[in-house]
Amino acid sequence: MMIRPWAFAATWLVVAATLHPPLATADADPPLKDIEARGGVVKKNAAGEVVEINLASANFGDDAIPLLAEFPQLQTLALWGAGITDAGLQKLPPLNHLETLVLENTEITNNGIDALQKFPGLRVVNLRRSTYLDDGALAKLSEMAGLEQLILLYNNFTDAGLAHLKKLQKLKVLDLRGCALI
Repeated sequence: MMIRPWAFAATWLVVAATLHPPLATADADPPLKDIEARGGVVKKNAAGEVVEINLASANFGDDAIPLLAEFPQLQTLALWGAGITDAGLQKLPPLNHLETLVLENTEITNNGIDALQKFPGLRVVNLRRSTYLDDGALAKLSEMAGLEQLILLYNNFTDAGLAHLKKLQKLKVLDLRGCALI
């Protein structure tokens, strides 16, 4: 007996749809829709979970930080701009899978670095042009034993502050370009 091609195709589509449910869309997920409406770029894993949010080109400030609690599988988060302050970092939810955090051109201070302690899985921290930071921030970062990469371009760190980073046994990359005081 010969199986008709259309019958085979229809059967295959039913089986495939059962094995791979459709990924969530922004329309079905209000926090995701809000992030995308603000200009955020979102990446999902094969299971449809949001694992990366890039808000570098987004209209996003401290007021919107609580939206991130809806994405517990987040591994990479990029925040940018003057709208991100110490108060906003304190509002960051405990994202247990967060490995990479980018905080470029923010208004965070040394006090804001304390909020990063709630992310024990952090391996990469980028603080480019967060010019309110000084050597005290390096002392706090040195307590984060899992750090492998620190991107610290164009900040006000000194040679004395760098001494704190000797504690970071896993540190493989330290980028200090543009740090004029070193």
